[in-house]
Amino acid sequence: MFSTLLAVVIGDFISIFGVRYAHRLDLKKAKSEQENEIEALIQSIKDEIETLREIYIESVGKTLEELEDEKPFKYYFIVTQEYFTVYSSNAGKIGMIENHELRKSIIKAYSAGRSMIDTYNANNDIMRTYDHNNWLFNITNNSAFKNEAEYNLQRLSEYSTGLKGKHDSFIEAVNTLLSNIEKFNT
Repeated sequence: MFSTLLAVVIGDFISIFGVRYAHRLDLKKAKSEQENEIEALIQSIKDEIETLREIYIESVGKTLEELEDEKPFKYYFIVTQEYFTVYSSNAGKIGMIENHELRKSIIKAYSAGRSMIDTYNANNDIMRTYDHNNWLFNITNNSAFKNEAEYNLQRLSEYSTGLKGKHDSFIEAVNTLLSNIEKFNT
């Protein structure tokens, strides 16, 4: 009887040990899969932000950088779609990045990018008004439209300073993010 009871107790102990061991293995595997997913996400963010920075600099950023201070930025930069696809589709996973500095720099870079786009859109609105008033003046020769166009040109000059500031903030945030990704990967 004692030997049967002992066999049952040992069997139960081995079963419990086996279940706990299997559970630990499952947790370890899940953690490893999550780490791999986070690493892939970070690499995708790096690729996306580098690509967007290159496209932006080549399309309009270089023109803005070369613009003299207090000169109007008389160009349209139209953003008609969501370019931050990796960030937007994985926003919930960014919180899973344990490195606070990296996580914060990701959010800061994308926020700076969106803020810069908003500033370009506002500049585009002023440009439209400027172009419209110039067009009306050329058609009607009404000095009120000329005065309004000159006012909008002055607004564009003042606004270019803010636009350059947003540009600089975006480039700085992107460079910080890329530096933090490099630190994370080493």
